[in-house]
Parts: sequence; structure tokens; C-alpha cells
Amino acid sequence: MLSDEHHHLFVSLTADTYPPRLAAALVRDLQNQFYEHNPAAKTADSTCPAALKTDFMTTLGGRYNDPKQWDRLAEAQHKVDELRLHLQESLQKVAGQSLHMGELEQQTFELKNEAKGFNQDAGRLENLGWWQNRKMCLLISCCSLAVILVVSIGVYVYNK
Repeated sequence: MLSDEHHHLFVSLTADTYPPRLAAALVRDLQNQFYEHNPAAKTADSTCPAALKTDFMTTLGGRYNDPKQWDRLAEAQHKVDELRLHLQESLQKVAGQSLHMGELEQQTFELKNEAKGFNQDAGRLENLGWWQNRKMCLLISCCSLAVILVVSIGVYVYNK
């Protein structure tokens, strides 16, 4: 909004995202075009002439409609905003992946503990099988020895 010494009020209504610096430049350009097309306005109260309305729509309106096409600072700000958005999305993805990595680490830790327990149980089972095998071998050896003794005693008694 701009008010001058001739009591004319120039206003620009823009979106929240529109750069204030460019809105001020638009109002200054509007004021300059108004006085160029209507020099009598400097001395008397006047309204906007029809020539200014159409001229404004073709020149200033087109120029200030998309500021990033002609203003390098607005273009740079737009690129910075796009990069910021991309960075925020990337950070959200990384945060989501780190949560997933934490879950994977927890599952890995649990599997490691289960594998350790399985390994201990397998060792106990192997020892138990070894003792059972030894007992069986001892039993078979004793039975074989008993059979050999019985046969030997039977042959000895039979031969006597």
C-alpha cells in the first residue's frame, strides 16, 4: 500500500507466499503508470483511466503475475524452497528408515539370542547322545562278555 502527496492510494493484494519486495515494486510501477497516463491526476482528484486498466493487465499484470520468471531473487527463493522441501522429504525418509533399522537391529539381536540358545541345546543334546551311545556300547560289551563267558564255561564243563 502506498499513499502519495496527491492523496492517491495504491494497493496491491497478493498471496501470503508472494514476495513483499515485489509487491512494493508493483505498487510503485502502478503509481508511475498512473501518473504517466493521467498527468492531470497530480493536480485534481481522478480515477484510473481506461487506458491504464488495459495497459496494466498487459504489462504489469503479466510481469508481476509470475515473479520467478523475471526476478532472479524470487527465482532463487523458489529454488531454495523446492530444495528445502526435498530435503525435508529426504529427512523424513531417513527418519523412517532409521526406525525400520532399529526394528531390524532388535530382530537381529533376538535371532542371535535364539541361535545362541539353540546352539547350547544342540551341545547338550550331543552330549546326551554321546553318553547314551557309550552306555549302549558298554551294555553290548557286557552282554557279549557274558555270552562268551557262558559259552566258554559251557565248553569247559562239556569237555570235562
